[in-house]
Amino acid sequence: MRQQCDGGNFTTAKCVYLVPVDTDEDIFISQIRCFGGCNGIKFSQHLCKNQDLAVGVNFTIRSDNETTTLPNIKATEDWKNFFSFPFPGTAFRIDVQAGNDQFVATFSPQLSFVIRKSGTFGAGNDDFIKITINDDLTGAQGGNLAELRCIAEGFREE
Repeated sequence: MRQQCDGGNFTTAKCVYLVPVDTDEDIFISQIRCFGGCNGIKFSQHLCKNQDLAVGVNFTIRSDNETTTLPNIKATEDWKNFFSFPFPGTAFRIDVQAGNDQFVATFSPQLSFVIRKSGTFGAGNDDFIKITINDDLTGAQGGNLAELRCIAEGFREE
């Protein structure tokens, strides 16, 4: 994923991560996996923060020139209930470790979706996967997210 953030820090509000198109090949995405860690992950708040997020983490997918926006992720249970598909019981996990909790949330649609090669739909209309962090994830209101990463998995085809 390509990062478009002021200062290059994932904790900066209005931070955007982007899976851009390829110039020569279509990209078929089979899953998007997000993972991270901090101390004291709890439900009814966002991971280890002492509250839920005001706006949240937003996932926008433009595939085959159609845009889909997933519900905003504001609290830990949103990763489980709104993002982790098709089976929340196996696509979402929290590992509790003293001082270093970890979570994994996987969006895995039944069929892969495609990010068409650059220029397929004309200039300025390329497909993408965009992840926008709309809130400050640092410890300003308690709790500090030590890590948040997302990986898009798939394959390329001409």
